[in-house]
Amino acid sequence: MAYLIGIVVAIVLGVVLKNSLFKSAGQTPFVMELPPYRMPTVKGIWRSMWQRTGSFIRKAWTIILAVAIVLWILMAIPVSGDGGFGDADVSDSLFATVSSAVAPIFAPLGYDSWQASSSLITGFVAKEVVISTMSQVYGAELPEEPPEPTTFLQDVGEIITSFVQATIDTVKSIPLIVGIDLFGEEVEEEPTALMQAIHFDFARSSGGHAALAGLSFMIFVLLYTPCMVAVAAARHEFGARWMLTSVIGQFVLAWAIAFLVFQGGILLGLG
Repeated sequence: MAYLIGIVVAIVLGVVLKNSLFKSAGQTPFVMELPPYRMPTVKGIWRSMWQRTGSFIRKAWTIILAVAIVLWILMAIPVSGDGGFGDADVSDSLFATVSSAVAPIFAPLGYDSWQASSSLITGFVAKEVVISTMSQVYGAELPEEPPEPTTFLQDVGEIITSFVQATIDTVKSIPLIVGIDLFGEEVEEEPTALMQAIHFDFARSSGGHAALAGLSFMIFVLLYTPCMVAVAAARHEFGARWMLTSVIGQFVLAWAIAFLVFQGGILLGLG
């Protein structure tokens, strides 16, 4: 569903921009020049890899390093509590204070807690850390098990097994989307500590509409400003002006769609 929403939004936004902002721009023919095919050499591969990596580091390191330093400092500075610099609890840090300050922006979307806001802030570094951030700020640590040493053949077998299992689970999940299994029985999943904490917080923030708030949150994460690596790449390719336009535009678009989902769902009596 998330992929489908992303595709639809991208197509609609492209049509809108084509007929508004880029309406006066002339059409540029698509020309792709294919170089002659040659057998790759180790020297050529190394040179190409080094040039592209070096170019990215030179152009993107400023944004990446700046954001990482700012987030680390915010989490390390204590505002309350007994902890000192670097060992303060996240809830007592300046990061929690800043997250609380921006939390009202998301109140119309169904979540106004500093925990939800903080996960969106760290999501700017990399969206895959949204869940891990929530596990920390909600006090529900994700279980960690020490990995056991494996051989190369075991790793290959695990990859193949995981791919087959993922394919089977995907096929099985199609009838589960509506909440029933193939035999018409209701499907219930045992909630984890993190799920319970998020559900309680979203239910409190949304006035009992936790499901709508959760859907709004997922849509916002899907559509809002991409990670800082993508932003740095956009600055390198299109310049600072279009980078800022993309960052602000995607944030506003994500907020508007999440707002329509949450408030519209309440008006329709859903959630």
